[in-house]
Amino acid sequence: MILAGSHFAQAQKLVGVGRLIQGGVSDGEKLVDAYIKPLNRAMMVGLNNSGFNGAYDTEDDHRFSLSLNMSLVSIPDEYKTFDVNQLGLESVEAKDSKNSIAQTAFGDSVSIKLVSKYGLGSLRYFSFNTTKGSGYHALPLPYLNGTMRLGNLVVGAQVIPPVILPKSDVRAWLFGLNVQENLEGLLPFLEDLPFDLHGGGGFFLFHAHSDLDVKPESVKVNLPLTNDTKGPYDNQELKIVYTGFYATAYASAKINIFTPFVGLGFNTGTSSFDVLGTYPIYAKSPGNLAGVRAEDIEDPIQSADNYTRVKLEVGGRFDFGRFFGQASYTLADFGGLGGSLGVRF
Repeated sequence: MILAGSHFAQAQKLVGVGRLIQGGVSDGEKLVDAYIKPLNRAMMVGLNNSGFNGAYDTEDDHRFSLSLNMSLVSIPDEYKTFDVNQLGLESVEAKDSKNSIAQTAFGDSVSIKLVSKYGLGSLRYFSFNTTKGSGYHALPLPYLNGTMRLGNLVVGAQVIPPVILPKSDVRAWLFGLNVQENLEGLLPFLEDLPFDLHGGGGFFLFHAHSDLDVKPESVKVNLPLTNDTKGPYDNQELKIVYTGFYATAYASAKINIFTPFVGLGFNTGTSSFDVLGTYPIYAKSPGNLAGVRAEDIEDPIQSADNYTRVKLEVGGRFDFGRFFGQASYTLADFGGLGGSLGVRF
């Protein structure tokens, strides 16, 4: 399950995100937020891109299912890059004002140079590069899904167990719960319809952690330096927490082994990320005409984001007795393909 997403995790280069704060904490928070925002929003809603838990006949004696699900979250084009000039930065700016487009986590594997706004003529105090994008324009989100049927009610649980993603230092776990009710159990007159109506919703909690690697030598200093940094810098880490809530109404029609379905849903989520540890920060040396001061800052960033969307999901499911397969497509920002393969018992 985790192997499918490991290449993205490796290429995302979260280990370098902390370098964006070296030109100042305020500017660093804006740069980190812009870089990681599409990841935040994809995680807030991506688990609900494939939320249909099946339709059962009353005589069906299967009560449980276990499946491997994949949600391939598509990143909108406007979230692949950001304009440094539009962030209202106070201490740094793009070296080339005509080349101010930096990459987000889902952008291309390129970077631009940022320089201090202060300097002597064309000589700026210091410079550093923005973090490169992953080169991936979608987020593969694999997870285990288990369900239990209680009459017309299906209770589901989603899990990514605590893991270290291969070839990276990103550690993550996920847990979610949802319910799906065939509404004819509550409204018997719906039994006369040629299709079934389902309503339900759920929530999930996702934790991710990555070590960071920010050292004084990441910044090129062009003027005399007052170095007050002491370190050590082996306590640097990025912690991210995502929570998501969703509600969806489905219509389905069971045709022998095939069940087409369509759903209309609402998602809302929050994310918080903390950049913790000790970091060398560079700024104009106060009282000096030409000089740079480097000093250590502790736990520089605690930030949060929230996001809400409406989605339309269409798909189909094949039930081959004990085994089943399902595929769907979600029409929405951060929508995309979803699928699952599983067994019922």
